[in-house]
Amino acid sequence: MDSNGKGSPWPLDAAEHSYGQASWQLLQRLGGNAHIQQAVALTHLPGDPSRLLLATGGTDKSVRLYAREPERAAEFVAMCSLPGHDNWVRSLAFCHTCGAGAGAGSSSGLLLASASQDRYGRIWAIQEEQDGESAASASPVSAADAVARYAPKPRFCAGGRAMLATMEALLIGHEDWVHSVAWRPPPLPPAGAARSGRHTPQPFSDLCLLSASMDRTMMLWQHDPGSGLWMSQAAVGDAGAQCLGYFGGVFSADGRSVLAHGFTGALHLWDRVDSPTCAAASAAAGSIAGSTWAPRPALGGHFGAVTGCCWAADGGCLLSVSEDQTARMFTRLRGASWCEVARPQVHGHDFTCVASVPSASGSAGAPPYAYISGSEEKMLRAFEAPQVCGWCCAAVSFCASRAWGSAEHARTSGGQHVLILGALHVRIL
Repeated sequence: MDSNGKGSPWPLDAAEHSYGQASWQLLQRLGGNAHIQQAVALTHLPGDPSRLLLATGGTDKSVRLYAREPERAAEFVAMCSLPGHDNWVRSLAFCHTCGAGAGAGSSSGLLLASASQDRYGRIWAIQEEQDGESAASASPVSAADAVARYAPKPRFCAGGRAMLATMEALLIGHEDWVHSVAWRPPPLPPAGAARSGRHTPQPFSDLCLLSASMDRTMMLWQHDPGSGLWMSQAAVGDAGAQCLGYFGGVFSADGRSVLAHGFTGALHLWDRVDSPTCAAASAAAGSIAGSTWAPRPALGGHFGAVTGCCWAADGGCLLSVSEDQTARMFTRLRGASWCEVARPQVHGHDFTCVASVPSASGSAGAPPYAYISGSEEKMLRAFEAPQVCGWCCAAVSFCASRAWGSAEHARTSGGQHVLILGALHVRIL
């Protein structure tokens, strides 16, 4: 999508030349409104892989659906609009379903998840309209069913089939903008078997949706067959005033890990850990209820040239500065691997140098981590690590200084899981 709110589908002529410019050809430019489109998702209609369905969302606060016939010269045609969000739509994701819950009287269906800056996520069900849905039923219904029956239901026709779009769920739980939604991929096949595509229908009971928000949390949602509602089964995130939330989150290929990227550019990783009592039941049903998500070291590193590095005074941590305008602290974990544990400084200028110095504090047990950094602004800035940062390092590091206190103190201090992305600014030289 470009800044004019227009999209351009580019078909692939030959898979073996997929990266060659000659293999791509502009088929169509989607317009129709002056709003910027920030999210797009593409899939096929339920039970009909030859017909494509495109969803877009943006600053007009609505989700728009387009359909395309299988003919090569065919174009995407606007079908309907899904209103409901009160702010910009930031992310869209399709998921094909099968079995109970995929749609009344249907063996297959399609779910569309949307994320918005209104702090809510929404799930839309798209399936073929049944004969019973076009006429009122004479049997008694509950008040909730009566309200849902007469609620707006966008309809469209594609491939001679009458399709119906209804709101499946409103996801309430985040306290800030929701930036991303992602469905858990289908289970990996046995070794040697061909892997199924990401559009392979999944049982409704196995579906799991991941949402990432600027409130510094990611939430995992699953359908509760008892109540018929989509419930938050787990939430992961970071504590600390310097974590400014997540821009996006994704599942791993096997669905047992989730990864988020945040405002500061850091990656955050969690692995699913099943309790022994419910591991077999959870694996069989595809449910994550009863599971915990443990934080793990994620890939990290500078994306610009490293202009300086130094060891801390005790040799327990390595500090590096870069032209990406960040200072990063690395330490060796108790598992004998090295990882990034903090970003003491996020600068507005490219760094040019860094040097470790003894702590300015003269009291007993003073933090041994202090440094001076220089940048293109032609100033030297001195920083000293706060005590809570030292407790964190003492809890996870293999070689952190004993000056921070005992490991038992680190585990019971209450801040051992909070890796501070900042340091105390002592003075400007």
